[in-house]
Amino acid sequence: MKKFLLNAIAFFVILLSAYGIIFMIVPAKNYGAAYIRVASPQYYSLILGSSVSARGLLPSTMQQSLGDIYAFPMMNFSFDIGTSPYGELYFNRISEKLKNNPNKNSLFIISVDPYTIADFDTDSSNDRREYKSVLSKINSVTSRPNWGYLFKYVFFQKNFVTLDFYNKEYGCDSYGFDASSLDMGTDPEFKVRERIESFIYPYYRDDVKPRYRPSEYRLSYLEKTIDLLKENGDVFLVRMPFEFELYELTDTVAPDFDIKMQRVAEKHSVRYISFWKSPSNYKTTDGVHLYKTEGERISRDICDSITLYLCPKE
Repeated sequence: MKKFLLNAIAFFVILLSAYGIIFMIVPAKNYGAAYIRVASPQYYSLILGSSVSARGLLPSTMQQSLGDIYAFPMMNFSFDIGTSPYGELYFNRISEKLKNNPNKNSLFIISVDPYTIADFDTDSSNDRREYKSVLSKINSVTSRPNWGYLFKYVFFQKNFVTLDFYNKEYGCDSYGFDASSLDMGTDPEFKVRERIESFIYPYYRDDVKPRYRPSEYRLSYLEKTIDLLKENGDVFLVRMPFEFELYELTDTVAPDFDIKMQRVAEKHSVRYISFWKSPSNYKTTDGVHLYKTEGERISRDICDSITLYLCPKE
């Protein structure tokens, strides 16, 4: 019995040592797109929203443009439509990210679209979709290393030994921007069209749209989020562009969304910046998510709008 216990202890020591070595030599960004966001300390400035902003807005670009005006660094704390719709869970995690923020000169970009303030037909007051996500399954979003995340989503996954930890095109950059790249092949335009027609458009048309339900609960938490952030700095609501098919489909779901967001912005004395009227101006990889170069461009365009708002030309 004693020998068995010694062998078991030795096995677990070796196992934990192996995990520790892997953790030390593998870049943190390669533990998955969410890891950097939930394994970083409190940040002065934040970008919030779904995968549209996670893969579309670059904190590094914004710091280059607005670093002399606002408190940086900035974290892109956006996730996806199932993880970070506006609600109590996301609100609490945002609060945790800002806890004890000593700076009242922060910049907050809140990415909004009809789906981030909507319930789906499976959502209920006791069982909302985000409570099945990573934000609900870990104890902290400011611990590094975040052992809860690592043990739940990395170390004990069935495919752990085959994870491509050294793929530099996988995961987030150090500020939470999702730097994952898609294989665009030799004909990128064809690949984009193929993705839209075979997956993205059918997904929004057949899965998202029929389940879409306007939600006063989510709208109220969007407004609570605005008020929370205003205590720490300036808040800007931003609506990102979609490609034409998704643009038209989303307009049938929420034709008055821009009007509604403008009213919310005016109610809370913040600025609403909408790119919805020019869907063809920015190229996407799948109709929804921008190329990194386009993300850099729209990030600069947002900064230009903010600068003009702060210092209007006479």
